[in-house]
Amino acid sequence: MKTSRSIKQSSIQELGSRTIVNRITPARIWTVVALACLGVVLTGSWWNNWMAQGSSPVVRLGLKRERNETYHISGERGSLAEAVSRAEDGDVLVLGEGHFEGDLYLDKRLSIRGSGSGTVIETQKGSLEVRSRVDIESLSIQGGAVGLRLSGPKASLTLQNVALLHCDREAVVVTDESDSRLVIKDCVFTDNGTGIRVGNGQVMIVESSFSGHRENAVQIVGNVQTVVSKNTFEDNAGNGLEVYLDRRTYAFVIENRFHEHEKDAIRIFNAPSDANRNVLVVSNNRMEANQGRALAVIEKSDQVLDDRPVRASLWGGANRIDASLDEKFSENVRSLGLESTELSEPVKVVLHRGDDKEEQFVHMQYPIPLGLFAINGLRDAEGIVVEKHPRGLLGWITDDRAESLLWINLRKNEIVQRYPMKELFPTGQFRHPEGVTLEHGVSGTQIFVSDDDAQKIVSMSLHNEALQIRDSISTVLWHRSPEDLEIIHDTMYVIGQHRLTAVDHDTQMVRDGFPIRLDPEGHGGHMAGLSFDGSALLLTTSDNQGSETGTIIQVNPLTGDVLNMWSLGNYIRDPRGISSYEGLVFVVDGSPPDARYRLWCFALDSVEDLTSHAQDILIGRTF
Repeated sequence: MKTSRSIKQSSIQELGSRTIVNRITPARIWTVVALACLGVVLTGSWWNNWMAQGSSPVVRLGLKRERNETYHISGERGSLAEAVSRAEDGDVLVLGEGHFEGDLYLDKRLSIRGSGSGTVIETQKGSLEVRSRVDIESLSIQGGAVGLRLSGPKASLTLQNVALLHCDREAVVVTDESDSRLVIKDCVFTDNGTGIRVGNGQVMIVESSFSGHRENAVQIVGNVQTVVSKNTFEDNAGNGLEVYLDRRTYAFVIENRFHEHEKDAIRIFNAPSDANRNVLVVSNNRMEANQGRALAVIEKSDQVLDDRPVRASLWGGANRIDASLDEKFSENVRSLGLESTELSEPVKVVLHRGDDKEEQFVHMQYPIPLGLFAINGLRDAEGIVVEKHPRGLLGWITDDRAESLLWINLRKNEIVQRYPMKELFPTGQFRHPEGVTLEHGVSGTQIFVSDDDAQKIVSMSLHNEALQIRDSISTVLWHRSPEDLEIIHDTMYVIGQHRLTAVDHDTQMVRDGFPIRLDPEGHGGHMAGLSFDGSALLLTTSDNQGSETGTIIQVNPLTGDVLNMWSLGNYIRDPRGISSYEGLVFVVDGSPPDARYRLWCFALDSVEDLTSHAQDILIGRTF
């Protein structure tokens, strides 16, 4: 049970002190008197305050506290500063109605809860500076040069139901040297210089409003992972949202309303560079009656690209701008033309079934990139399968060069367990794992791993994080290079080189119509990754020459017909393993530009629930 405390002026009353019922003796009386005198010496003027306010004191003698405390604080001068100085990590500060001085350093893990609009924290010359993990809700912050400032690598701030008003400069600023995490939900920003300025780190802004700012409502500068979703931007003198793309900027602007801005609704600055790996997704926004452009993309040379279509255009390096067709441009002075995310000319795909050939024509599309994971400890990533686990979002990844199978927590970027092949197969008959898939059954989880060198597939059972070999299948007679595999009911699908084979799970008899070879004209034909999205197979292909022709192909698992294709373009030059998970697709990058193996996350269709996905995947990740 949490203890309730009340702070007035410079004192903290501590309630509920322990009462000891025992037999009274003269020795015990003198002991009590001695302790009381010691308390007077140690506490000085605090004794008089306590006597005047009628509280029961508890003297701490360096004992470690076993539970967090809740402090109830009145709005008298110095009361918040007093509470912050006495609070410890994990404590909750409950503020009543009134005005509180806000020029403070918050370097402890705290929760600050107000009583609604009547609770006001006022900053004067400085700001409320956050240097640890702090949650603030149900109050107002106003006045001063800056309302809230995040600085330092451990800073993490969550604002919910907070109004930020009348700041001369920024209401919230994340400093350039900080690597902070900022989450804003159901907040109101009004009459500030700039609403939010973020120089580094990760930020999520959802279901909030921005109005009456003298400059930009939200400004993103630097290597920031950003989600801006379901907000209202209205009547700001600058731009509604301004983003500077800087090598590793990820910005997702989804389902917002931009209304009556004196400049642009959304303005993007881009500095061309071959080192860029920026991603900007703009979808389902409504732009109305803005004096500038609905969406402006400006090169470093300040040349406005308002005559070029957005489509999935690339400006400098591997930058990508994705804009869906359902942007709602209404009464804007100038708007940017949008085109379909499909290539104008369809791609011809030749299907080879033995001596028979069949031609199909498929429109190439562009996936929506949602995240880029840096996986530490990998040397040569090949296959992947992603699963939901009580520990979080986990992935099984094969490492060919390290001759290991890894179980990785994707959200925390940490290895849960590593399984070296030489320990599972001491005789060396299975050393180079390529593909991996899972099968959940009544008897538990089975893991299937392929080795294209050994031409084998092994099945293993998982119990208490330990793997036990169950079976070994030779693929020599029906597939000589099993690079990846997938199991759908009683059928095992295997790909490698340029072929897709389907066999009976138990008998290994090849299904009718298989194997097949897919040859997408001009887009490579080497198949490396395989997954099942619930209705169709997903394959990754490349031409093995390092050119930018990687694709994802969706195939009917019964007939082998090609249903859809997505170009990975500049994102992934050598796609390998692929895994489908709750509408998202994870693809292993076999040849990343910075020589570290990475994992991309894409949405192949519209992102209907980006906010929840962002909570799970985008925010809190190390990209």
